[in-house]
Amino acid sequence: MVTCKIIKEEQADDYEKATKAISQKLPIPIFTDYYMNLSQIDFHLGNIILPINEALKMAIEEVLQYYAYRPFPVIRVAA
Repeated sequence: MVTCKIIKEEQADDYEKATKAISQKLPIPIFTDYYMNLSQIDFHLGNIILPINEALKMAIEEVLQYYAYRPFPVIRVAA
């Protein structure tokens, strides 16, 4: 497991739990799996590394742009 010194020191209990889970072969999240899934959805955006706030902003902008330029659905009323 790779983490920074701040997490190791300030969240020592959680770090210790995670280390034990890894050594006991318990299922743990693997970030490369998430990156691969994102890459399959959108290769360009899935390979950009950003701080979480910037990533969320970019994701929201992408969704809004998608819906802003989409044609309005035709609503048919049954007679």
